[in-house]
Amino acid sequence: LWQVQDRLIYLLCTLLLAFCTFFNMVFIANVTVKDGMAWSITVITSMAQTIVGVPLLMTIVIFLGTLMANPSLEVQQETSQICLCDSVTDSSNATTDNLERKVNQKSTLHRAPVSKWNSNKQKR
Repeated sequence: LWQVQDRLIYLLCTLLLAFCTFFNMVFIANVTVKDGMAWSITVITSMAQTIVGVPLLMTIVIFLGTLMANPSLEVQQETSQICLCDSVTDSSNATTDNLERKVNQKSTLHRAPVSKWNSNKQKR
């Protein structure tokens, strides 16, 4: 049954793409050359913004945010407590007491989960 559904989806998607291509070709054929070129430039610009521009901008923003936060000692301590990174990197020369202390420390960002399905108040 699922193979038939997959084939139906592929067929419908192929028909939709063929219709969209046909519609665009008819549109370009029925407009002036100047308007057709303007439309083509608009399509290429829009695709470039969507495919290259937005991901590049997001990458740059996240990268710069990481670079600005990296020197902060508070951010490094919180990250190491959340990820337990210190206990992994210092495991070669860490004692058992030191390791347990690091594991038992909680980040200041730690919050108990709040959910109406998993609440201690309703478990009474």
